[in-house]
Amino acid sequence: MVLIRLIILLLMDAITKWNVYAKIYTLPPHASNLTRKIFSDRQADFGADIPDYGIVGVLEEAKPLNACLPVTHVRPEFHSYNVYALVEESKNKVLCPFDLQVMNCQLAGYHAVIVYNRVNSMQLKTMTGDGPAIPAVYVSKFSGENLKQYVYPYSSVQIFPNPELPLQLYLVPFAVVVGVCFFFMILFSFFRYLRYRIRQKRSRLSPANLKKIPTKKYKKGDEYDLCAICLDDYEEGEKIRILPCNHAYHCKCVDPWLTSGKKLCPVCKQTVEPKKLKKPRIDIIDGGSTSSYNDNSLYEGDETNEEDDTDVESNERTPLLSTQNSPPSNIRNV
Repeated sequence: MVLIRLIILLLMDAITKWNVYAKIYTLPPHASNLTRKIFSDRQADFGADIPDYGIVGVLEEAKPLNACLPVTHVRPEFHSYNVYALVEESKNKVLCPFDLQVMNCQLAGYHAVIVYNRVNSMQLKTMTGDGPAIPAVYVSKFSGENLKQYVYPYSSVQIFPNPELPLQLYLVPFAVVVGVCFFFMILFSFFRYLRYRIRQKRSRLSPANLKKIPTKKYKKGDEYDLCAICLDDYEEGEKIRILPCNHAYHCKCVDPWLTSGKKLCPVCKQTVEPKKLKKPRIDIIDGGSTSSYNDNSLYEGDETNEEDDTDVESNERTPLLSTQNSPPSNIRNV
């Protein structure tokens, strides 16, 4: 659930950023030598939203150009048009923020404001503030200098949202999906490695169990004469380890084999750990009632014959008084 919410928030953020991107189209007259151009801009977070069909009007430079002081009102001949003010970004953002510049243009009768960067940078800013009601967009210095060629009466401009999806709208979900896949891949690899280590640990002999396997110092005349691992003869006084299968090896040879490899005899492949025997269940007949308990005399490492266990169990299940040896019913007690 947390992951789904994160994806939704990232998509909403990308869509929000997409909504603030717009385009400015210049519409010069047919008889003009100017060509139609397109400029990228970014809409401010205050003011009215630009409709999908865009807004068309004529462009005028604000006086003063930075609009930090009250701006000259729109000329009367423009009252039948939508007039947009072209404003240069102020040097002092504290004394003259973006919302003050747009507000001065709004009070002067302009219907929208285009603010361009005062430094030579293509980075677009999101203008913040509160108060103005007219739309406002931000363009680069290059776009602002070019838009000065299209002021009235040479051309008109059209501002509307960009119908093309921005690149981050594709990159953000892609990055999230790749990140999630990478996370689960790391998680899967970790658990797989952990499972491998557990299996490896189970297949090896622990140092505590290794100490339980008896060792002795070799003496001449012993039945063991050759280590099957290093293929060297035993020498007098060498420490050898005798496995439960009665195969003997040098301790320095067989100990790494059992603790780092597998807990099997290198020759006969029998396990070196004692097998766990199940405790036999014994039933006792006492006054017509049967009770059972487990015999605790057996422990790990004991080797017993299953046939002997069966005989013991059958003998203990046999009643103490056999019906075959019971006296005839016609004999009376004297």
